[in-house]
Amino acid sequence: MKHLLTFTLLLSLIVPIRAQDVLIYSDDGTWLDGIVALENFFEYQNVTTKRIYATDLNSNNWNKTANAIIFPGGYSYNYQLALSLDAIDEIRNYVSNGGAYIGICAGAYFASKTVEWEGGSYPYELALFDGTATGSLGYIAPWPEYKMTQLTLNSDNPINSGSQTSISVLYYGGPIFTPNKGVEVNTVATWNNANNTAAIINFEYENGRVLLLGPHLEIEEDAERDGTKFAEELSDIESDWGTFLNGFNWVTNNISSSVTKYENDSFDIKIDNEHLIISNLERNEMIKTTLIYSIAGELALSGTNRIDISELVNGTYLIKVFTSQGLKTGKISISD
Repeated sequence: MKHLLTFTLLLSLIVPIRAQDVLIYSDDGTWLDGIVALENFFEYQNVTTKRIYATDLNSNNWNKTANAIIFPGGYSYNYQLALSLDAIDEIRNYVSNGGAYIGICAGAYFASKTVEWEGGSYPYELALFDGTATGSLGYIAPWPEYKMTQLTLNSDNPINSGSQTSISVLYYGGPIFTPNKGVEVNTVATWNNANNTAAIINFEYENGRVLLLGPHLEIEEDAERDGTKFAEELSDIESDWGTFLNGFNWVTNNISSSVTKYENDSFDIKIDNEHLIISNLERNEMIKTTLIYSIAGELALSGTNRIDISELVNGTYLIKVFTSQGLKTGKISISD
C-alpha cells in the first residue's frame, strides 16, 4: 500500500516567464563561447537569461528570486579575485535559502572548497562543495587542448532516469570531484578515461541545490544551435543538451522550464486503494489532464482525477493538473 507522506497542491496562475529566470556570470575570466552556448540552450527551452557581473554581485544588486545562478567555464581564480567576501556570502545564502547553483568547469572549481590545478593546491571561499576539484586531466587532454571523451551515467541518480548509459562529451580542462571525508554527494557521471572518477556531481545545500559539471554539456560540437563555432571540427553523434536539461530540472526542482506564480489556494488529494484522487476543486471546475513527474522531470503517469500509482517507486513526485480554469501544480511524497 502506498501512503501519502506529504502533499502540497497549490493553485497556479499562468503568467509570462519572469525576467531573469537564470543568471549567468559573465565577468572577467569567463569563456564567451560557453556563455553564448548557455544562452542558446536556455532560449531553446524558453527560459530567459540575464548576464550578471562582479559589480552586480559586489553591490548586492541581483535577483535573489532567479531560478538559478550559473558560473560558466573560464578561469575560476579570476572569479575569486573579482568577488568580495560579502558577495560570496550572498551567493552562498541564496543557495541556502532555496536557490540553485550550476557550475561548469571553472564554475565548478569556483564552488569547491579546495582546487588542485596542475600540481598546486588552493583554498576557495565559496565552498558549496566540501571537497576537492582536481584538474586539468592531461591524460584526457592537456590544458588548453580539448577533445571528446566518454562519460558513464549513474543509473541510480534521478537525473539520469530514462537516459542512456553513456555519452560522449567535450573535455576542456574540467575536474575530478573528490568529497572530503564524511561528506556525501551524488555522482551523476564518471570519466571513463580517469579511472571512473566523478565528472558530474549533484547535492543539496541546506534548502537549495547544486550541480557541478566537469565537461561542457552546453557545447554542441558539430551543430549550430549553440550559436558558437567552438569545437565544430569534432564529431559527436549525440546532443548533450538532454542530460544538461535533466540536470537543470533537478537543480531547480522544476518539471519543466516554465515558470508559474503560486497562490495559497489549495485543493485536496488522497490515496485510496493505491489510487491518487484529486477532489475539492472550485465549483464547476473540471479536470482535463493530470500529469505526474519524477523529481528528475520524467513523465511517470497521466490521468484525470483518479490515477493508479501502484507502480510508482518511493520518492517525491511533481504534479501538473490541467483544469477548465487553468493549471494547478503541486508535489507529493510516497512510501510503502
